Amino acid sequence: MPKEIKVPYGLREDQPIHVSEVESGLQQDIKCINCGGNLIARKGSKTVHHFAHHKETNCSGESALHKWAKRIIRDRIEYGIASSEQLQFEWECEFCQRVEIGKKHKRNLIKKAIRVEEEYPLEFGERRPQPDLVLFDSSNKAFAAIEVVVTHKPEDWVIDAYRKLGIVRIEFSVKSEKDLDKLKNDEVLKADRVDWCEFPKCQDCGDFFSPRIINLVDAECWKCSSDIVIAYGDSMWGTMLTPKNFLPHELDQSVKRGAYFTSQYSKMAGFKYVANTCSFCGKITGDNFIHDYCYDPGSKFIFALECNCGNFRQYELGNETEISRAGKTVLAKGNNRQKLRTYSLEDQIDFGKQFVGRTLKEMLERNIDYAKWCIENTFFFAMNPDEIEKWNTGNDNELKIGGKFRKMNFEKIEKINSNSMH
Repeated sequence: MPKEIKVPYGLREDQPIHVSEVESGLQQDIKCINCGGNLIARKGSKTVHHFAHHKETNCSGESALHKWAKRIIRDRIEYGIASSEQLQFEWECEFCQRVEIGKKHKRNLIKKAIRVEEEYPLEFGERRPQPDLVLFDSSNKAFAAIEVVVTHKPEDWVIDAYRKLGIVRIEFSVKSEKDLDKLKNDEVLKADRVDWCEFPKCQDCGDFFSPRIINLVDAECWKCSSDIVIAYGDSMWGTMLTPKNFLPHELDQSVKRGAYFTSQYSKMAGFKYVANTCSFCGKITGDNFIHDYCYDPGSKFIFALECNCGNFRQYELGNETEISRAGKTVLAKGNNRQKLRTYSLEDQIDFGKQFVGRTLKEMLERNIDYAKWCIENTFFFAMNPDEIEKWNTGNDNELKIGGKFRKMNFEKIEKINSNSMH
């Protein structure tokens, strides 16, 4: 047995025995699963504990690894069928791999199984593929073929046969004793490949549908700082979806979770489009600015599926409705916008992502134009008049706050003083 493959299992009266269950040394009653020879338990301090052949042999470690993997999987399947317990397995779906969620599927391996056969020959013309394990349903029809891959994967004609026979191929890769232990002890089996997707097939082309991921992110309106929910999506082709690309069902489901949309008209493009909108002040967050929210935490949903051929299918989530903090605020029509306050130069500001945690003075030094924009456009920002004088005294004309910006700022202060703004 090659040194690099240290198999930790042997057979005692056809029952698996782990090396941890025996003392070190020759085991007269424990045999190799591949050649039937006697085994020695190697339990030193420098190498992983394992069984080795008592006498020199040409027995292949790879063959033993392969047989043990088949035996372990078969034992777990037979136990699950007999006890009516679920045997969960999961895999990264190649049909859903372009989207972040939805691509990992988890199923009960033996949900339909009533028996399992090892190396059962399948009828397929003159050639008869023999999977390592075959699962049969209540009508005695083979519905899944399990392949254990140590070195050689199934040939193309075998894979094609499974596809034409309507049999799902499930592949487990086994390279070392660690993989055997995972197959034996992990509550959920990790398959390396499954030629199946839990999403339905398109009736027109036969391909599996892929999920469209809708992201809902809590944010603040750039104009009035009200709570808003920014909605955008990811398609199966890896492109960003904006509300103008949403399906009607996706728009409806997003609105139920606090998103708010309005129809806008683009003079430049000459058509109407749907955009994320603040439900309080009515200002939109254009598609070009949605990228600013792509790295913010949010919730992901699947409301619809799409196929390569261009077909779509509505996806039902049942009664599951997750609503974020901002979503609840919007739905309750109780938007709380940041109240108007006056800032001094040493005050920390808490708006504009690039300036969160910085002082007003730092913002003025880094981007005076942004400060002027805030005075002109935002609902909540004003500078203390004495601080404006202080700032203007120490800076040249290009960095001074004067003219219309100073006038707008004073108008805001007057409204505060007259208690006309709440």
